[in-house]
Amino acid sequence: MFSGFRWLLVLAPLVLPTFLLAGSIERVEARVVAMDEENQAVRLELPSGEIVEGVRISPGDAGIDYTGRKVQGTLNRRGEIPRLDTIYPLDGPRVQAMQRANRGLIREAAGRGRGEILARGDYWPEVALFNEDGEVVFAREFKQQPTVVAFIFTRCNMPNMCPATSQRMVRLSREVEEAGIDGVRFALVSFDPEYDSPGILRQYADSYGMDREQFDLLTGPPDAVDALLRTVGIRAFAEDGTLNHNMAAFLLDDHGRIVLREDGSLWSPEAMLQQLQRIEG
Repeated sequence: MFSGFRWLLVLAPLVLPTFLLAGSIERVEARVVAMDEENQAVRLELPSGEIVEGVRISPGDAGIDYTGRKVQGTLNRRGEIPRLDTIYPLDGPRVQAMQRANRGLIREAAGRGRGEILARGDYWPEVALFNEDGEVVFAREFKQQPTVVAFIFTRCNMPNMCPATSQRMVRLSREVEEAGIDGVRFALVSFDPEYDSPGILRQYADSYGMDREQFDLLTGPPDAVDALLRTVGIRAFAEDGTLNHNMAAFLLDDHGRIVLREDGSLWSPEAMLQQLQRIEG
């Protein structure tokens, strides 16, 4: 499903066989037979039937119940203890529905000119992505309540870019609560899905003290993420070992319509709060 993933291939003088070798790093599909959250480990069943015991996972992944689910991840067996990273779920009825929902956006975005981006008064496109709990979230769910949407990637090391946006979102969520405005949702979409898996986003949310009852941190298939970025006018490209990108934040009303668009890295939580107060009133 995630055909856009890239990984490191170790060159060797001999042609490597297609099955997993000890010491390999492979993108694999596997079923999670059991999880040990305390020790941050899983037992995997590979398509070959092989059971791999004691596979280490990240703290974020350990907080997501993948027991019995089919997942995709990068299995590293080069050390004494195997490790599975960049985990995405592959099964479940909502996963299949996610694929169907994203096809339309991908087709529409392919025909959209670079200058044709969403503006105030437009409706948020239908897209389905994974949240930090590994569950599918459909954009139509945003139509149930006002929603603030912004874009980040977790490896961003520019203080005035993604970290600043995340801090503003947390600040805004607290100001909304202090103002007595109920039912506002906050969504941060990653434009680095090849690294920002649900588990990574879960750790990121915790590092910023985000209330996961209020926040959705979203990621998913690269083609769907790319289509959403093109539609809203976010541009991200690899350069000098990082991602260069522009920034924008959006406020959607409870019908999914954009009532405020703030471009640039210095978007104003105060403007968002004022507009939310108007919606509430």
